[in-house]
Amino acid sequence: MKSKLVPLILLAIMVQPGTHTEKLTEKEKFSAYLKNHPFKQREHLSEAELKAIPKKDRPDLAWEQDFLRTLDPALGYPPVERLNPVHQYVDQQLAKDGAIPGVSWTERGPSNVGGRTRALIYDPNDQTNKKVWAGGVTGGLWYNNDITNANSSWNKVDDFWDNIAITQIAVDPTNTQIFYIGTGEGWNSQSGRGEGIWKSTDGGSSWNQLAATAGYYYVNDLIVRNESGNGVLYAAVDSRYYQGAWHGDQGLFRSINGGSSFSQVLPDVSGSPYTPSDIKLGADNRIYVGSRRNPFGDGGGTILYSDNGTSWTTVNTYSGISGVGRVELACAPSNANVVYAVIEANSQVERIARSTNKGANWSDRGEPVDADLNIPAGDFSRGQGWYDLVIAVDPNNSNTVIAGAIDVFRSTDGANNWAQIGKWSNNNNLFFLDCSIVHADQHAIIFKDGSSSEVIFGNDGGVYWTNNVSAAENNDVIEMRNNGYNVTQFYSCAIHPTNATDYFLAGSQDNGSQQFDSPGIDNTFEVTGGDGGFCFISSQNSQIQITSYTNNNFYLSTDGGNIFNTLIADDNGSFINPADYDDVEDILYSGYSASSILRIKNVSGAATSNVMVLNQGADVSHIRVSPHSTAGTSTIFVGTEDGSLFKVTNAHSSPTVTDITGGSFPAGSISCLEIGATDDDLLVTFSNYGVNSVYYSTNGGNNWSNKDGNLPDMPVRWALFNPNAFNQVMLATEVGV
Repeated sequence: MKSKLVPLILLAIMVQPGTHTEKLTEKEKFSAYLKNHPFKQREHLSEAELKAIPKKDRPDLAWEQDFLRTLDPALGYPPVERLNPVHQYVDQQLAKDGAIPGVSWTERGPSNVGGRTRALIYDPNDQTNKKVWAGGVTGGLWYNNDITNANSSWNKVDDFWDNIAITQIAVDPTNTQIFYIGTGEGWNSQSGRGEGIWKSTDGGSSWNQLAATAGYYYVNDLIVRNESGNGVLYAAVDSRYYQGAWHGDQGLFRSINGGSSFSQVLPDVSGSPYTPSDIKLGADNRIYVGSRRNPFGDGGGTILYSDNGTSWTTVNTYSGISGVGRVELACAPSNANVVYAVIEANSQVERIARSTNKGANWSDRGEPVDADLNIPAGDFSRGQGWYDLVIAVDPNNSNTVIAGAIDVFRSTDGANNWAQIGKWSNNNNLFFLDCSIVHADQHAIIFKDGSSSEVIFGNDGGVYWTNNVSAAENNDVIEMRNNGYNVTQFYSCAIHPTNATDYFLAGSQDNGSQQFDSPGIDNTFEVTGGDGGFCFISSQNSQIQITSYTNNNFYLSTDGGNIFNTLIADDNGSFINPADYDDVEDILYSGYSASSILRIKNVSGAATSNVMVLNQGADVSHIRVSPHSTAGTSTIFVGTEDGSLFKVTNAHSSPTVTDITGGSFPAGSISCLEIGATDDDLLVTFSNYGVNSVYYSTNGGNNWSNKDGNLPDMPVRWALFNPNAFNQVMLATEVGV
């Protein structure tokens, strides 16, 4: 992925000779800033390349959209560190006042669908070798006492940590009661910024944050190395470069005192430490580090190794390769001489290399060819090598290697030739049909100690396990292990209109649109795939149900959710595209461009679509159909990512557009408009840091008052009026409800 140096001061990017920016309003400046933002241009892939990606997964686009919707307009980036005192404030309020009387929450799961998982280990204290620990990148820390049993359920350690972005787990080999976890997912996806490193001294039962790691926002990797009987902790820490300065610490940090203090031990490149992406230990205790490119385009593709942990030898692995980025490593437990590397360049897997002399020299090996559709033969990561990439070596055979990107592959001849052992879908490419079905986007591969057959996998679908990996090429022997592993990331939901019905739909990150139909924590069914966006169930006829994928790709069921067919396939609009459904008029509205929205009429019949030009001036961030509309009086509200708000009457036929933007609205992204007892009672929320977040009107948007009160500075995502008492409002925020 190309480095993106974000232009941060809005005036700085807008002021150009002859543009007369002094006449522009703050909203106009912000709108121009968003339109010209590098993320909008998607510089790292062409439009043709984007459309060639069939799914699963574009984690960068999900992150980019959220980045733009939450950034502080005065800074140009989301200052998520502001949440630290907010978490403390919430903890204090809960301790003081408790929960709201009479309000209780019941988790609905799902219990059979996992989510993005980077952290996996076998518990060294379990004599049965069946206990496994896992961390979801926004789902917290979990353990399973018997990974070999499909019915064994996962247990959450604590679902009220202030930060649950778990990315790495490591155990001290000199005292296996000591665990460390790293928080914060980097890799340019930033789905969750971390809170440093946490430590347990009782085998994972209780945890405390290491105070010295408060600035470790993105922990890419952790290891603990036995150095003369002392467990020495190493942390690969990433940061972000904004506004001419680094935010968060960066480098390889080493602690010889159990995490009380750290020193940065990597050499510099372009004036700052190498950015470590991976740390591995050789069989002889040599430490290897793979780097990734920093925001200046430097330092990528380098392997560094050290025998004492403080002085380093660097190896250039990218001769003749431009745009080189990330390096992933694997050391052979049975042979200290053998090390493997997978090198990414320009978001693609550029090279797989092997050293047989402890990293001094490297030779090219073969690259897997993926049987899944639309994955090029020269890049089994399908343009996601910057994010989905992992390799591991059999504990007993230095020539047997497993590699993963989108799918999973195994080699028995030192990475020369590969067999596909997992694919994410039985699509119409029948080659390798008999291999295991494994969710896409691989992040972790762990052999059980001493075993050549038992392996666990962490990917965007959660956790997978096999005890017969050698047979996986021709047999479906890699099994899902997500029972109770409730770390799925959801974007939206739709509730069945019938009272006391347990049926609803929910769109999730890279796990499709899930159908819930039972009480309690439910096993769900994926009715449509990819990234699940907004979904709807008609209140007039619950047989009519709609799910979505990214942009304007919508699916329709007319039989109560049993079968979904394509309603429309259109790649305009946002990644997770704002939409709403008018049950009365049977019309679906969704974002389309900076000047228009898409209107699909007669959704449940012979659907027709057209583009409604609103000239709203910025991409749509929210659409709301008035619940008070009756047949022939359709009204919708459209909010934009620059803070404009429009009321559209007669939207079903010849629309009339009225700008009802409040004079005190900030230049920011409207995340929600909620409608009260009438169309005169309107509540608007903003998802940006650094702005007032909540505005209320009692006269249909002619006048607005700010209602932030004692709300901290944080993104507000959604709002609901209590329909039985419209003076009561619930807000969905970055730290809870």
